[in-house]
Amino acid sequence: MSMDRKENFDDSMSLLSVNRLSYESPSSSCASSARNSSQINFQPRSYSNIDSGLQMSLVFNAGSSLTLGPTSMINLKIRVNNSSADANAPKFWAWGNNKINANDSDRFINSAGSVLNLFSEISANARSGELLFRELFSNQTKTRRLYAINKERRSYLGIMGGATHNSAGVLKFPLFPVNETISFSVPCGELSAFFNTSSAIPAQLLSGTTLRLSVAKPSQAITLYTTAAGDTLASVDQILTTVDIVEATAFLDQMELYDSVNSLILSSANSLETSGLQYAYSTLFSSQYPVGGTGNIDVQLSAARIKNMTIKFVPRTAPDWGTVAGYTGPMSASSIAQISSGTDRDANSLQGVRYQIRLGNMVMPLYQVSTCTQAYAMLKDALCNISFDSCEDPDSLKTVNKLSPCAIEYSDYVHNNSLDAAASGFGSGCFMLGYNFERCSALNVSGLSTSNNRVLSFEYSGIVPDVYNAIISVEYMQICNVSTSNVVVNK
Repeated sequence: MSMDRKENFDDSMSLLSVNRLSYESPSSSCASSARNSSQINFQPRSYSNIDSGLQMSLVFNAGSSLTLGPTSMINLKIRVNNSSADANAPKFWAWGNNKINANDSDRFINSAGSVLNLFSEISANARSGELLFRELFSNQTKTRRLYAINKERRSYLGIMGGATHNSAGVLKFPLFPVNETISFSVPCGELSAFFNTSSAIPAQLLSGTTLRLSVAKPSQAITLYTTAAGDTLASVDQILTTVDIVEATAFLDQMELYDSVNSLILSSANSLETSGLQYAYSTLFSSQYPVGGTGNIDVQLSAARIKNMTIKFVPRTAPDWGTVAGYTGPMSASSIAQISSGTDRDANSLQGVRYQIRLGNMVMPLYQVSTCTQAYAMLKDALCNISFDSCEDPDSLKTVNKLSPCAIEYSDYVHNNSLDAAASGFGSGCFMLGYNFERCSALNVSGLSTSNNRVLSFEYSGIVPDVYNAIISVEYMQICNVSTSNVVVNK
């Protein structure tokens, strides 16, 4: 430093000292000191000739790090085997339908298919044994997701083997060759809402937690084709097909906290005043019931408040490789033309179906729903009631989704072509019913109370008897109180 610069520097520091001023670099506002990824293997790591009843287990080892659920991944390498040399034997396979509608070249039967077709039940238990969540019919209830995401988001889910864009720009299910190992990545946030929160999962909660994936029957999860075009179902030697999970691993996206921040979290976890750390997430209670004719279904609830309910109709006879005319969409819902017992010239009607929902002595709505327009609006209100501000028409209360995320267009929802309905599995694959129980859509955590032994009932009429089952899913919030030695779940 030159003499002149040194003198100027000394004068400046003297002036600051006289005025008792000091300038210090600001402290970091980030509580995380590092971010890394760790790998955990399922035990065992591979599974041969899988079938229903098989349960895959993963014990989380999070160490002292917080885990980011939405960006953590489960990687699966899957091989579909068939050694038959017959020309009509399976050569390709897919998670969903790849067949073009004969009357509309831009419409594909919408089955919400992905690698999650393989898992009929997903559950997790904390190290203390406390049940964190247990979602039955998980593969079937993933149809709900298509009403909460847009088409661009659905293309992202192509990493799970779901719908992607073909050369024509429409959604289409990709095909995979048999006798080859194919890799799939499943974001943990797609497995369950437990992993899909903006809050990082505390190490005290995740460490020692056991995730269990119950495998469904592969013939009820995978569709077999004879050609790469995916327009011809395999008709020979389907039952010779076997499915192997060659490798199953998990990659956790984690972050380390500064010691000072981590000590505050530990003290909160051990505090009697706060009852430990709190981690909130949504979960589904799903049941399956026979439906037909006129009647009502009573759903027994164990949650204090519920957010919404959805109802999906599926054929009682599950698809199977042994039947040549097998379903082209294993997870496909039935269309309105399939479940209705009557016909109507009104294209927007429910074709004779009527329904109401009762919670205790409350009837919702106060009239029987009889049109698809009403049913579609109520379903979107139940599953798409959060908005994201964009550069136009902002909604400060976030009560309406301005980006309209629903991947199911109304034209598909109401699609009731009788020719398609007559073929096995040929529905639009996206007809569902739903209702929103939130008292205030601006809060989204204020669902109606289910106390005082209230029973939730679905009352219906006009449904074809003895053909379909109704999968009813009720969403509610759970809160984990987490201490260093115990986990308690409140519903």
